[in-house]
Amino acid sequence: DYITALLTGYTGATRGTLYENPYFPGHYIAMPPPLTEGAVAYADGSPTTVEQYAEDVTTFLQWAADPHMEERKRTGVVVLA
Repeated sequence: DYITALLTGYTGATRGTLYENPYFPGHYIAMPPPLTEGAVAYADGSPTTVEQYAEDVTTFLQWAADPHMEERKRTGVVVLA
């Protein structure tokens, strides 16, 4: 949730080279908004919004952190059954 909020929380306000983001501690971050509307077109017609991109990025990061989670869940269901 934090990564999604951080990626979508930019308000557009700046203070010098800092960008306002209420989800970052201190509310200002040096990283400019990394996502922009329409930057990537999806073959399946998914919306090309910052919110969709942020969801995709966080889903990928979750998978990258634990790529064997799905297999463990399937094994757990079989064991419990």
